[in-house]
Amino acid sequence: MNELADDRLVNVRVSKRIDPIAAEAGRSFLGRSDEQAQTASDPLDTPAMQALFRRLVGYTRREMDLQAENRAQIAIDHDYYDHIQWSVEDAQTLQARGQLPAVYNKIATSVNWVLGTERRTRVDWKILPRNSDGAKAAERKTQYLKYIADVNKAGFERSQAFADAVKGGIGWVEDGGQNNADGEPLYSRYVPWREMLPDSAAKRHDMGDARYLIRQKWLDVDVAEQLNPTRTWVVHNATRDSDALGSSSWFTDDFPDQDEEQGKLGDGVYARQRVRVFEVWYRVLAKVKKMFGGDFHGKEFDPNDAVMRAALDGELCHIAEQQQMQMRVAVFTSAGLLYEGRSPYKHDRFPYTAFIAYRRDRDSTFYGLVRGVRDPQDAFNKRMSKALYVLSTNKVVMEKGAVKNVEKLRDEMARPDSVIELEDGNLKFDLNVDRDLAAAHLQLAEIDARMVQDISGITDENLGRNSNARSGRAIEARQDQGGVATSELFDNFRLAMQLQSEIQLSLIEQFAPQDKQIRITNAKGGFEFQSINDGLPENDIVGTKADFVVSEQDYQATIRQAQVQMLFELAAKLPPDIAIGMLDLIIDLMDVPNKDELVQRVRKLTGQRDPDAEQTPEEIAEQQAQQQEQAEQTALAKRAAMADVAQKEAMAEQTRNAAQFQPVIDQLEALMKIQGKQYALAVDQLEARFKEQLGSLKAAMRDNQSQTNTQRPNRRASKS
Repeated sequence: MNELADDRLVNVRVSKRIDPIAAEAGRSFLGRSDEQAQTASDPLDTPAMQALFRRLVGYTRREMDLQAENRAQIAIDHDYYDHIQWSVEDAQTLQARGQLPAVYNKIATSVNWVLGTERRTRVDWKILPRNSDGAKAAERKTQYLKYIADVNKAGFERSQAFADAVKGGIGWVEDGGQNNADGEPLYSRYVPWREMLPDSAAKRHDMGDARYLIRQKWLDVDVAEQLNPTRTWVVHNATRDSDALGSSSWFTDDFPDQDEEQGKLGDGVYARQRVRVFEVWYRVLAKVKKMFGGDFHGKEFDPNDAVMRAALDGELCHIAEQQQMQMRVAVFTSAGLLYEGRSPYKHDRFPYTAFIAYRRDRDSTFYGLVRGVRDPQDAFNKRMSKALYVLSTNKVVMEKGAVKNVEKLRDEMARPDSVIELEDGNLKFDLNVDRDLAAAHLQLAEIDARMVQDISGITDENLGRNSNARSGRAIEARQDQGGVATSELFDNFRLAMQLQSEIQLSLIEQFAPQDKQIRITNAKGGFEFQSINDGLPENDIVGTKADFVVSEQDYQATIRQAQVQMLFELAAKLPPDIAIGMLDLIIDLMDVPNKDELVQRVRKLTGQRDPDAEQTPEEIAEQQAQQQEQAEQTALAKRAAMADVAQKEAMAEQTRNAAQFQPVIDQLEALMKIQGKQYALAVDQLEARFKEQLGSLKAAMRDNQSQTNTQRPNRRASKS
């Protein structure tokens, strides 16, 4: 592209792109003579390492060539978001005719809505144990990983990568370990998309089928020399040969110009010397010892890992040799290798996570939200610029000789109080010709603006603007439509977050420090300190394995809000006791601060508990006491019920007996009524006979008494 003729031009795209394959492509960078001496015994200079270096350089050249076109388009996508939307040729043409190359950025508004939605609804996550023994350790891992995320500002780093993906199609985040005594052993960093070159043959979002991943970065020479102090000649040779692997502006982080690449300014004064360093993570086929069974199933056996050795000694698993892809890393410049070795990470993945928006089916290249709306954005800018030009200028169609001086007429027409004197009033003289074209351009510009929204899927309701939707449900439906149209972006973001966090989980299991206290922030903003790896089993985050789980996506909040409203309406129609029993579930669906605490309080008042929470010893004792009390009450109720049943059965038995003998009683009563008189006569007779016998008995007793009294005086006389 031509250089700008006028430095006053703004919002134009300037390209200094050079052919990614340098003119000297194909020559070997090894063995060139230089005043910097090479060490013959250096392991990085063996024939095998030289062959590896040439292969890695070939990977880099291949990807720079294959991806050059799409990377240029990605750079343009980012320019459109940054208000750089006119090409240099078009801007110069407009300026030559006095027309302003204005930019009315409709794309940025749609992109900002997507980025704002991600920032406003950041998701939560947790770590789940693989068995019941690791429940407490999984809770500690969740706390430690959130602490690390807080220290590294991981949420902001992910948002930057997501922004790159939405704009251009792909963004990157790096997670790794570091030997930093002043900070945490783990880091999470955003990586500019310009520094990364993925394998073009890879089709999967997780890069699981990629053979290599390349990163390049410009480093100061003194910094690059410290990567391997024994091979400073590699850095110095590459400083003079920095464009040997191509110097495309689409594959740098800060667009260094040719003078900087050569290490000097235009006046011959040496400036900041820098060198381009390449870092390639690549997979090779190798035989490894893998563990089968237990928590470490499928993991490569590390003889230096005490936990793995303990699991093996305890016969919880066994080892078998298996052939698989093994991760290695190499660091080099255009002049030679600086480092090559096995990946230091046990997860055996690339330490970079790709945040992908969309992929083209034809060649799996990446593109973002901007790519599809660039054409209507261009049309909108041109029509608005043209309409402004038509309304801001005066056009005259006249016959020759209508005015005396044409240049004076031009100056006079530019004045708001112009006075035009005609030489011959009979000649044609028309002002403001084609002024009506401005209205036509504005109408077409309105269509172009609508097309930007239609293609991006962002509706007026999403942006909070007035629309033809009047009812609340209609507005919610339109808002939900915008969420559905952008759902793939957020779904891919969730996948990237899952993949990145799996890497972070593996890193904390590998590099977590011994006996450390971490700060834990609760939902109210308060904090407390928790110990990890202090010797207690529940605080051991190294000896157990766990899995990372992302919670429900918050961009589905509109659907959940509708569900909560429906449940509240249903609860209002139910009996109070049933509605109270549903209250904790309804609150659990709501997006409110301190939701967990609200649910916990409701369950405490209603006597319910979280079915997914592990019971504490106090809760177990309380539950047992409640069960015992309930059993006693049940036994008492059972005894009372049995007594009541027995009483009722006795009464029923009496009733049955009375009913059974009632006919006999009735017959006896009837018989007594019939024979009543005879019974009465017999009784009178018996009574008379009894009285007669009683009288005889009394008379006999009196006679006997009289005889006794007569005999007593005769006895007294004889004695005397």
